[in-house]
Amino acid sequence: MRMIFPATHTPIYLVVRGDSKKSDAFIEANQDAALPDVKGGYTVCFFELNPSSEPVIAAPVAKSTPEDLRKLEDIEEMKFSGKKVFVWFMVPTKALDAVQKMKNYMHKIVNHVRDAFQTAGDQGEFWFAEQNPIPKDAVTARRPKMPWLFDENGNYTTLDTPDPFFLDDRDRRSKLVEASIIERHHMVNMYDVLFRPGKEHEATLELAAVSQWKIHIWMNSPDQKPAPPEGNRAKYKIQGLGEGDGLCIASSLADFAILTSAPFTSDWNGKTCKIELALKLNLKSILGQILEEKQKWEETLNIIQEVRGFMADVVKFHRQSVVDDSRTQSRGKEWLKSLGRKARRSAEP
Repeated sequence: MRMIFPATHTPIYLVVRGDSKKSDAFIEANQDAALPDVKGGYTVCFFELNPSSEPVIAAPVAKSTPEDLRKLEDIEEMKFSGKKVFVWFMVPTKALDAVQKMKNYMHKIVNHVRDAFQTAGDQGEFWFAEQNPIPKDAVTARRPKMPWLFDENGNYTTLDTPDPFFLDDRDRRSKLVEASIIERHHMVNMYDVLFRPGKEHEATLELAAVSQWKIHIWMNSPDQKPAPPEGNRAKYKIQGLGEGDGLCIASSLADFAILTSAPFTSDWNGKTCKIELALKLNLKSILGQILEEKQKWEETLNIIQEVRGFMADVVKFHRQSVVDDSRTQSRGKEWLKSLGRKARRSAEP
């Protein structure tokens, strides 16, 4: 079980015997109750916490014993806000120098976090990320390194956060949003490489409707890549057939397909070919794109009409596909025959 006190809401002090007469007197008065069995050659220390909010309790309930669950219930009923919390421990006396260094470093980082937190207001545990947005032209989706994680030799300390829980709802939103930003940035870079100029992919042409073609595409990649999002517009170039553009859709045959209006002749139906693609992913919402570009009203209407046209084309394509599907025609005939049989039987005396 872990009890987590976020530093943004909790001043933390590390007290070591010998710091002051006052702290030594406090240790003498409370040591027996807190640490009844102090080993020889060890020195008593404690953390003093002054939380202004309740801590986060992270416990593997599924593996807890009845005794553990009882203790957990007792802890959850406690009111920590406004009360001091003492965490006692002992260290080898020979290691006191290391403890003093840890104390100085801890005070420095806690004070830094609290000062920034009080200046910026109640913005949660990820205030540094919010104050340092990722530049639009960044090569990788990484924010500036946090200055307090550099040691005295200039080496940067990478934090490992494998904990399978969130501190609070702000922590949850911050981590998930940050993860989605990095994921989107990675996807954009991945497709820029995958669909770079001059790189060819395998494709098969399928006549979907009158002047409507589906180009089934197998991506030229040594490992499996996710298909581009449906609705994304892509430009293509097929040797001997020319250039065009269309909308990315799902494919039951290949990695994905492009729905396009093209003047291909019917003898190309079912043939394979090499295709080059130019695809620029835009993973932002439609409303976000309109607001970000600050389009004029006429331009905004044009965007909306284009989206409506795309949806109409998709609906038309799916309807036509269903009508032309031989399985649908066969089942439709069987259904009509069954209705006729039932009608005749009901009319019989």
